[in-house]
Amino acid sequence: MASFRTLCQQGIRPLGLPDASQVETVSVDINWPDAGAGIAVNDVVQLCDIPAGFEVVFWKLVSEDIDSNASPTVAFSFGVLNAGKTAIGGGAADNWSGAGGITVGQAGGAVAANTVGANGVNCLSSGRAATRSLGLVATAATATAALAGKRATLLLDLRSGAY
Repeated sequence: MASFRTLCQQGIRPLGLPDASQVETVSVDINWPDAGAGIAVNDVVQLCDIPAGFEVVFWKLVSEDIDSNASPTVAFSFGVLNAGKTAIGGGAADNWSGAGGITVGQAGGAVAANTVGANGVNCLSSGRAATRSLGLVATAATATAALAGKRATLLLDLRSGAY
């Protein structure tokens, strides 16, 4: 299992936060690692931290094609990472339904909160006492890795819980 951190997660490109009750769209850039072997099952992409008191109202993930096989296989789950940042582990304790079966990297494109999973709108509620780390965890490996120079963007609609 490999773990990759975005520039946002490393603190190099900070996450913009909204003022008061305004909903603000912020972006987290993902520069896919130039991993010769590609993405393996359980590889983790640490995306960003959502500070205590802020909520994710909506999210959208846009990616270039990172699996060039004629029958691409790469897939991810998205959500709150566990304390060790090794798996999606927020669950009901974080009022986060997350999303599984994200295949946007197979041919490029976009996936949004209201287009995946059976859990309805996937959002992270306000009022949490702790910071939550968002991430992607590979549930299926790349069949033919095509990561070099490829990017993805996570768009988050954030709102302060102080409204």
